[in-house]
Amino acid sequence: MRMLVLMLLFAACGAWAEEAKTGADSPLVKYFQPYAMQGNVSAQLSLGSTYYNGKMVSQDYLEAVKWFRMAAQQGNATAQNYLGLMYLNGLGVTRDPVRASMWSGLADASKQQVMILSPDELTKMREQLAGQLTPQQVEAAHKMAQDCLAKDFKGCD
Repeated sequence: MRMLVLMLLFAACGAWAEEAKTGADSPLVKYFQPYAMQGNVSAQLSLGSTYYNGKMVSQDYLEAVKWFRMAAQQGNATAQNYLGLMYLNGLGVTRDPVRASMWSGLADASKQQVMILSPDELTKMREQLAGQLTPQQVEAAHKMAQDCLAKDFKGCD
């Protein structure tokens, strides 16, 4: 009997996972989206990373950018780093190393603990940026970051 229950449970989970790949119809998205829309940073990060990684939904960088931007504009360093990574690699946005440096710099300056991204990923991103930017671009990114802070992260993108 227990084996039958376990088999049914695994079959249901598999069917749910396939159904979840549809995006907005995903139970995970349906759960987190109302909280994210109300400004809950944790829900925004959950949706952003879910779409970024394509886990439980189809990978969608445009949706990931949307949710990470909402959290980044509330000063969340994890979301800011994700935006930096996405601008660096042109994922869901036009590739822009200066904007990538701005977001990464804002996250670094906040001294917040960064979740989800590993220290190795952050180091690699910063090394890539350092190798790609001219001194003038570094200065432009720094000015953009200062302007962004002065505007309390509103309209930074």
